[in-house]
Amino acid sequence: MDHFEKCFSIFKFQPQWVGRSCPSGKGWTAKRVDLIVVSKSQFAFAVLGWTGTKHFEREIRRYARSEKKIVLTSHGMYDLDMKESYAAETEEDIFNKLGLKYLPPNERCC
Repeated sequence: MDHFEKCFSIFKFQPQWVGRSCPSGKGWTAKRVDLIVVSKSQFAFAVLGWTGTKHFEREIRRYARSEKKIVLTSHGMYDLDMKESYAAETEEDIFNKLGLKYLPPNERCC
Protein backbone atom coordinates (compact mmCIF):
# COMPACT_ATOMS: atom_id res chain seq x y z
CA MET A 1 0.00 0.00 0.00
CA ASP A 2 1.23 3.48 -0.74
CA HIS A 3 1.51 6.33 1.73
CA PHE A 4 -0.47 8.99 -0.14
CA GLU A 5 -3.22 11.05 1.43
CA LYS A 6 -6.55 9.60 0.24
CA CYS A 7 -10.24 10.32 0.31
CA PHE A 8 -12.56 7.51 -0.80
CA SER A 9 -16.04 8.85 -1.49
CA ILE A 10 -19.32 7.73 -2.98
CA PHE A 11 -21.48 10.35 -4.64
CA LYS A 12 -25.22 9.93 -5.10
CA PHE A 13 -26.51 11.38 -8.39
CA GLN A 14 -30.13 12.03 -9.24
CA PRO A 15 -31.18 11.08 -12.81
CA GLN A 16 -31.57 14.72 -13.87
CA TRP A 17 -27.91 15.34 -12.91
CA VAL A 18 -26.57 12.59 -15.16
CA GLY A 19 -29.08 13.10 -17.98
CA ARG A 20 -30.40 9.55 -18.04
CA SER A 21 -32.51 7.12 -16.08
CA CYS A 22 -30.99 5.13 -13.25
CA PRO A 23 -30.59 1.45 -14.14
CA SER A 24 -30.89 0.29 -10.54
CA GLY A 25 -34.51 1.37 -10.29
CA LYS A 26 -33.66 3.28 -7.09
CA GLY A 27 -34.11 6.68 -8.67
CA TRP A 28 -30.44 7.55 -8.25
CA THR A 29 -26.98 6.35 -9.31
CA ALA A 30 -23.91 6.03 -7.06
CA LYS A 31 -20.38 6.70 -8.32
CA ARG A 32 -17.20 6.01 -6.37
CA VAL A 33 -14.59 8.77 -6.53
CA ASP A 34 -11.09 8.27 -5.12
CA LEU A 35 -9.09 11.43 -4.47
CA ILE A 36 -5.35 10.84 -4.12
CA VAL A 37 -2.98 13.67 -3.16
CA VAL A 38 0.58 13.30 -4.49
CA SER A 39 3.60 15.49 -5.15
CA LYS A 40 4.27 16.54 -8.74
CA SER A 41 7.39 14.35 -8.88
CA GLN A 42 5.31 11.26 -8.02
CA PHE A 43 2.27 12.06 -10.16
CA ALA A 44 3.04 9.76 -13.13
CA PHE A 45 3.86 6.86 -10.79
CA ALA A 46 0.67 7.40 -8.78
CA VAL A 47 -1.50 7.50 -11.92
CA LEU A 48 0.09 4.28 -13.16
CA GLY A 49 -0.32 2.68 -9.74
CA TRP A 50 -3.99 3.63 -9.45
CA THR A 51 -5.16 2.74 -12.97
CA GLY A 52 -5.53 -0.80 -14.19
CA THR A 53 -6.45 -4.10 -12.64
CA LYS A 54 -4.61 -5.64 -9.70
CA HIS A 55 -3.27 -8.25 -12.12
CA PHE A 56 -1.88 -5.55 -14.45
CA GLU A 57 -0.24 -3.71 -11.55
CA ARG A 58 1.31 -6.90 -10.18
CA GLU A 59 2.60 -7.98 -13.61
CA ILE A 60 4.15 -4.64 -14.60
CA ARG A 61 5.95 -4.52 -11.25
CA ARG A 62 7.08 -8.14 -11.65
CA TYR A 63 8.35 -7.41 -15.17
CA ALA A 64 10.21 -4.29 -14.02
CA ARG A 65 11.96 -6.17 -11.22
CA SER A 66 12.76 -9.47 -12.95
CA GLU A 67 13.54 -8.22 -16.46
CA LYS A 68 14.91 -4.71 -15.87
CA LYS A 69 16.15 -4.90 -12.26
CA ILE A 70 13.97 -1.90 -11.46
CA VAL A 71 11.68 -1.53 -8.47
CA LEU A 72 8.46 0.16 -9.58
CA THR A 73 6.02 1.53 -7.01
CA SER A 74 3.28 4.13 -7.00
CA HIS A 75 5.89 6.50 -5.52
CA GLY A 76 8.76 6.05 -7.97
CA MET A 77 11.12 3.83 -9.93
CA TYR A 78 14.51 2.67 -8.61
CA ASP A 79 17.35 0.87 -10.39
CA LEU A 80 18.66 -1.91 -8.15
CA ASP A 81 22.06 -2.21 -9.86
CA MET A 82 22.83 1.49 -10.31
CA LYS A 83 21.24 2.38 -6.95
CA GLU A 84 19.48 5.42 -8.40
CA SER A 85 15.94 6.61 -8.89
CA TYR A 86 14.38 7.66 -12.17
CA ALA A 87 12.20 10.69 -12.72
CA ALA A 88 9.12 10.52 -14.92
CA GLU A 89 6.81 13.36 -15.88
CA THR A 90 4.32 11.12 -17.68
CA GLU A 91 3.19 7.52 -17.66
CA GLU A 92 4.69 7.24 -21.14
CA ASP A 93 8.11 7.99 -19.61
CA ILE A 94 7.69 4.99 -17.30
CA PHE A 95 6.66 2.63 -20.10
CA ASN A 96 9.60 3.87 -22.23
CA LYS A 97 12.09 3.27 -19.41
CA LEU A 98 10.76 -0.28 -19.09
CA GLY A 99 10.94 -0.79 -22.86
CA LEU A 100 7.19 -1.39 -23.09
CA LYS A 101 4.55 -0.07 -25.46
CA TYR A 102 2.42 2.56 -23.73
CA LEU A 103 -1.03 1.39 -22.67
CA PRO A 104 -3.60 4.06 -21.83
CA PRO A 105 -5.50 3.50 -18.56
CA ASN A 106 -8.60 2.11 -20.28
CA GLU A 107 -6.48 -0.72 -21.77
CA ARG A 108 -4.86 -1.84 -18.50
CA CYS A 109 -7.27 -4.68 -17.87
CA CYS A 110 -5.63 -8.09 -17.67
